[in-house]
Amino acid sequence: HLVESGEIPRIPRLIACQPDLMSPIRSALEGKPYISSKKKSLADALVTERSPLLVPLLDILRKHGAAITVSEEEMIQARHKLAHSGIFTEYSSALAYAASIKDKTPGKKLVILTGNGLKNSFQH
Repeated sequence: HLVESGEIPRIPRLIACQPDLMSPIRSALEGKPYISSKKKSLADALVTERSPLLVPLLDILRKHGAAITVSEEEMIQARHKLAHSGIFTEYSSALAYAASIKDKTPGKKLVILTGNGLKNSFQH
């Protein structure tokens, strides 16, 4: 819609980011079977094994993006960096920031941090 209306010139590169412990999107993009982890991720807001939008999401990512996974430690470090900058997020947002750090593609990046840190306690 944004391209068709002229708001943006092209579809930007989109990154799906998931915890290492639960990454069915990355597995599907790589054509690998997904094996569920029994461990719980700090980014519990993003944890789902069966997304009803998986097929259209994969189509978009194959054309315009990629999937990046982030370890629990990388999420903790990213959350601390954001907090030291005055941005208090939950782990699902810290995961997005950590994925942006791991993404070595040159160019500008926009990271959307929607999860407020008050949703979960600051344990780490």
